[in-house]
Amino acid sequence: MVLEKIKTAFNVSEKLGDVNQALEKQHTTIQELSKEIQTLKEAVTTVAAHHKNTVTEVTVLLEEAKTKLRSIGDAQKTLEEETYQFRILKSQLQQKLVDKFDQELKTELKRTTDDLQLQAQTYASVKEDTNHVVQSLAQLSQE
Repeated sequence: MVLEKIKTAFNVSEKLGDVNQALEKQHTTIQELSKEIQTLKEAVTTVAAHHKNTVTEVTVLLEEAKTKLRSIGDAQKTLEEETYQFRILKSQLQQKLVDKFDQELKTELKRTTDDLQLQAQTYASVKEDTNHVVQSLAQLSQE
């Protein structure tokens, strides 16, 4: 019986040694896992910081793109307005040219008409004088 108690105590001692070894292995595994968890935390923190920086950069780029799009829209409106004004100016210029041409044509026609009237009057006067001379010659030749 004493021998059994000694065997039991020895078995308990062996089992305590096994449990102690198992605990040490568990402790080592837990320490390794803790290190891995810490490494993963650091990696997650780094990725989160990188993600935050990327989001900030993308936000800045989006704001710049929006600003540039507004600028392009404003430039397009300005161009459309200037094109409209140019068309109006072109139309007005065409009208002024037509009016100027019309005025010049009227002036030239009036001058030509006046010149023709003067020439017609001169012709009529010369014709009348010629008729008088012809009549005078006819009277002279009859005498």
